[in-house]
Amino acid sequence: MIQRIQTIYLLLAIIALVVFLCIPESAAIIINTTETLRLPVNAIAITNTAPTGESQPLENSWVLGIAVFLSIALRLAAILTFRNRKLQTRCCLWAIATDILWCVLLAIFGYQVIGTIESATHTDTSPTLDLNWGLAMLPIAICFTIMAVLGIRHDEKLVRAADRLR
Repeated sequence: MIQRIQTIYLLLAIIALVVFLCIPESAAIIINTTETLRLPVNAIAITNTAPTGESQPLENSWVLGIAVFLSIALRLAAILTFRNRKLQTRCCLWAIATDILWCVLLAIFGYQVIGTIESATHTDTSPTLDLNWGLAMLPIAICFTIMAVLGIRHDEKLVRAADRLR
């Protein structure tokens, strides 16, 4: 049902997450050795780009990928359950919880990779984490989902008010 504002918000949240998935480099771990090495980090993996240009996954976390796709699926389920407002609200809240879980997992995953790289390189300089604009898509998706929950609750209040008038 496209005429409801929460559907628009949920579609915008899904678009933000798809853009987030399509961005090849959301962050980068920069290692300062004799030459600077960048390890691109996206929603699913940290890759090591060799000087020959060939890219291989350094660390691959299927849990991160499942969390992002589950978040998108929960938002789609919320759009399709427009007749059941309680279930729609629950789907939105679970999507937000999945996004927060994904952020925590990404932080843990990134710090583990940084620790592994520090122990493997044996240099005095520690790797740094360079964050790009792609990571802003996740909080934007969370904000749109919160706005959708507020729209669902507004609809619920309107239905209850109409029921009282009958």
